[in-house]
Amino acid sequence: MVRMKLISWFSKRIQTSLLDDYERRYFLFVCIYALLSLVSGAMTVANILTHKGMLTVSTAVYAVFCALIFALLLTNRIKLKLSQAAFVVSFYLLLTYFIISGNPDGFSILWVSLLPACGLLAFGRRTGTLICLGMLLELLFLLHTPLGLSIVQYDYSETFRMRFPLIYIAFYFASLLLETIRELTQNKLKETQALYQALYSHDALTGVYNRYGFNEMMDRFFQQNRQNLALIILDIDYFKNINDRFGHLQGDLVLQSVARLIQDAAGATAGVCRWGGEEFAVLIPDCANCRSVAASLCERLRANEITVETGCVSLTVSIGAVLARDTGRCSAAQLVTRADACLYLAKQSGRDRVEYDELDPVSHGDPLFSA
Repeated sequence: MVRMKLISWFSKRIQTSLLDDYERRYFLFVCIYALLSLVSGAMTVANILTHKGMLTVSTAVYAVFCALIFALLLTNRIKLKLSQAAFVVSFYLLLTYFIISGNPDGFSILWVSLLPACGLLAFGRRTGTLICLGMLLELLFLLHTPLGLSIVQYDYSETFRMRFPLIYIAFYFASLLLETIRELTQNKLKETQALYQALYSHDALTGVYNRYGFNEMMDRFFQQNRQNLALIILDIDYFKNINDRFGHLQGDLVLQSVARLIQDAAGATAGVCRWGGEEFAVLIPDCANCRSVAASLCERLRANEITVETGCVSLTVSIGAVLARDTGRCSAAQLVTRADACLYLAKQSGRDRVEYDELDPVSHGDPLFSA
């Protein structure tokens, strides 16, 4: 059971970290600390078997430290920034000890080569570069200055002292290239996701919501148990005549203009949808004056002439408007059904008008709200 939960957690984190930079770094540090604790633990066992004394203590302490941070990250009991700071400080201290001691046989200093890859991947190019630069300056100080050489306890050869900083720099530039490619790839993924979301939820012609995006927004409002949620569905009267007279391309321009007029009239909090063909829907939260808003929308569209290439278009709309007093006591389907019924009544009653109703158990004794 624990194993399955851990696998599920890692799978979820991998998916969310693809596009969310915070999630990526959080998940990355979980992996880094897990890996470092395992590697340090394995090195501790090797050091015990080879009787390395102080090196055994240092790797054992570091293994325990990394395991502790890993556990805290896994249970969300430590802030990401704190774990990042702990990584830099502890890794620097451990690498400094490796450089100075050289144990075993000058091998430990090679772990410094991990810093460019870890630093750039975990902190990004700017901060990662500063971290790597700090270690480079430390290497140059300890391996190439009299004071530094007096501190170092291992007798590195002159050739090694000359070549190792160059190798470190080469690792840095290779890591920088990979991090740049990763960052560009992630940015492209974000752009692609934003484009996909727009295409999925918006109408290509008018730029307002399509039915998918509109339904998702409506579901969110109902989940929030909003008060006074207004749904207005409108239909352009005799739109076929506009297409027949001016052509379908000009008819598309009319639809685009109508969508803009509706958005301007409905306000910033409203969601506007191309419901289908020449029908539009408007969802307005906290709209106790739904009837007057619908009437104002009807009047505004009647008063505006829309300019097309071959003339001006005057139009009217039929509107069905419904106000849900309490979305906690009805469903989105019931709201849409009632608005559709009001729209049908507006058409049957001569068009160019508003038919209004409320889902209100107090005023209407609405059966939708009965137990």
